[in-house]
Amino acid sequence: MRTLTATLTILLLSVGLSHAQDVEVGLRGGTNYSTFKGDTGAINQQEGASGEYSRVFGVRVGGFLRFSVSESFSVRTEVGYSQKGSDLDLETEGRTANGQFVRVTSDFSLRYDYLDVPVLAEYSFKTGSRVRPQVFAGPSIGFALSSNLDSEITTTAFNRFGQEQEINAGADEPESPDIETTDVGAVIGGGASYVLDSGDSLFLDVRYNPSFTAFNSDSASDVNQSIELENEAITVGVGYSFSL
Repeated sequence: MRTLTATLTILLLSVGLSHAQDVEVGLRGGTNYSTFKGDTGAINQQEGASGEYSRVFGVRVGGFLRFSVSESFSVRTEVGYSQKGSDLDLETEGRTANGQFVRVTSDFSLRYDYLDVPVLAEYSFKTGSRVRPQVFAGPSIGFALSSNLDSEITTTAFNRFGQEQEINAGADEPESPDIETTDVGAVIGGGASYVLDSGDSLFLDVRYNPSFTAFNSDSASDVNQSIELENEAITVGVGYSFSL
């Protein structure tokens, strides 16, 4: 997958640079609505455990260059800062060695920061007006900048009468996990731009950004597990571009 992504990236850049008729510079900002995909159901396969991953919001900002190949087709390369991650609500139940029933509720907040570099083939539709719809797609490579894990763990014990008592289990706070240095994926989306009197453009777009490689494969193999998780994000963004 990494080889295919690299090949597509080089091909798109080659087409854009060799046939460029016009070059635009732009800024884009928006929000990620992200979670994990892959082996997310593995947490429910453990005895006495149940959990669910949920989507979280993050920032996505960056800049881009657009190389126009024709009036409708262009190649756009971007560089941007992207926050991804998910929340995990996990609950485990069981009995201790003395027969006491215990429930542990854990709320994990996992956040990963990336430098994303997508290369997109973009097609704009002619409408005869200032508004031009667009669709785009292409490979994306992310470079991990940091990872952070926040947690809140509550342990509750129940006596034989069903009365509960919150206890301090003395568990250490989990450390932020190690993640893969690169994240290979794709970007698929569409939007619309509005051409100003100056020739500059304002635009709005929505994109889907799935990853194809697991970000946790090293940490998973360290504990002899085959659980692999990948990033997945839906992004809404606005931007501004102008010709050089």
